[in-house]
Amino acid sequence: MHNPEEPESRDMIKSIDPWLPPGIRNNTTLSLEGLIRSRVLTVIMISSMVTTAFGFFMCLFFQFITDHDFTNPIIISIVCFFLVGLDYLYFYKSAKLESSGILYSLTFFILCTVAIVLTGGYHSPVKQILIGCPVISFLISGRQEGVYNAALVFVAGITLLVLDSINFELIQIISEDAMPYVSGIIWLITITLIVVCLYVYDLLLDEKRSIRAKH
Repeated sequence: MHNPEEPESRDMIKSIDPWLPPGIRNNTTLSLEGLIRSRVLTVIMISSMVTTAFGFFMCLFFQFITDHDFTNPIIISIVCFFLVGLDYLYFYKSAKLESSGILYSLTFFILCTVAIVLTGGYHSPVKQILIGCPVISFLISGRQEGVYNAALVFVAGITLLVLDSINFELIQIISEDAMPYVSGIIWLITITLIVVCLYVYDLLLDEKRSIRAKH
């Protein structure tokens, strides 16, 4: 029976493939699972750059239309975009899926942790984006790396909680007036990134089931 979602799945996958590293696109021996993970990693990296760019332009917009100072969030978004761009460049040039996945997962976690430390610690608006760390790691690197990443997030969360309980004050580089705007932007980025990743992964699983059904 014809699946009405099949054209959508195929069109989506075709739009991903040109962004894959040439070494993966031209690798005829790559397993189907490896190809799926490569596509997911590519989408996650590109989505991260797009959502970070969105955060940059939103902060820049608020910088001009409000009296609040968004200089530091703008700088953070530029740094995040640059580092994720370097991760994608490494993946595109090397076509090494495993090391690229681990590198991006670590970059994502480190950037989140540093941003949290610089924006108030346990009460930071960036804290909520930590939930994306193990989700992304599971998708691009598998169960083992996903569990490791979840453990890192757990330790980071407990550490922040302990520091807060003993009234240890961390740096706060975002002004109190700008905090609601930054929190809203981070929330949108978190939701968008997770939804896009899971949606694309679901489309790729549909394609995988379709290919296996033909055999």
